[in-house]
Amino acid sequence: MAARTKLVNNHASYARVTFTDTFDLRRRASALVRTQLAKATVRPARARLGLLGVPLAITASLMAGVWWTALPLTLCAWWWSPRNTGWEWVGAIGRGLVGAEWAFIGSSAIVNFPHDLLIVGALWSLGAGLLGLCGSGAVRQTSHDVRGRSRQGSAVQMRRSGVPSVRRRFAMHLTNQRTPGVARKRH
Repeated sequence: MAARTKLVNNHASYARVTFTDTFDLRRRASALVRTQLAKATVRPARARLGLLGVPLAITASLMAGVWWTALPLTLCAWWWSPRNTGWEWVGAIGRGLVGAEWAFIGSSAIVNFPHDLLIVGALWSLGAGLLGLCGSGAVRQTSHDVRGRSRQGSAVQMRRSGVPSVRRRFAMHLTNQRTPGVARKRH
C-alpha cells in the first residue's frame, strides 16, 4: 500500500510513494534461509564417508598436489561426520593431513634410500603402527571417566534397554505406531 503525502518544494507539489515489497521477497528469503538452516541441522550422518572417505581423499589430493580441494573436502567432512560432540570433522581433517605427511615421508624415504627398501618399508610401517597404538590409547582413555564407567551409553545399550532413538520415535510417530514404554492418550 502506497502512502501519498503532499510535499511543498518551491510551491510545486510532489507525491511521496513509499516502497513496498511487492513480491514479499523478505519473507520468502527469510523462509528459505530458515529452511536451509533446518536442513543443515538435521543432516544425515554418514560416518564412513565423513571419517574414512574424506581423510583418504585429503591424503590423495595433497599427494597429487591439488591443494584447493582441501576446503570442499573440509565441508564434506563437516556435513557427513556424526555429531556426537560436534567436532568429529576436525579429527577427520587431521587424519587426512597426518596421512598425507605419512605418505610424503614414505615416498621421499624410498627415493632417498632405493637400495634399502626392506628397512624403509619396515620403519615406515612401524611408524604407522605406533601412531595407531597411541591413537587407540587416547580413545580408550577419553571414553571412560575417572571411576571407570562409560561416559555415554552406547547405541547397543540403548536398544537393549527398550528406549527407541529419537529418529526411531519420529518414524514411529509418522506411521502412527505405538512407542514402547509410552502410554497412549485415550480420547
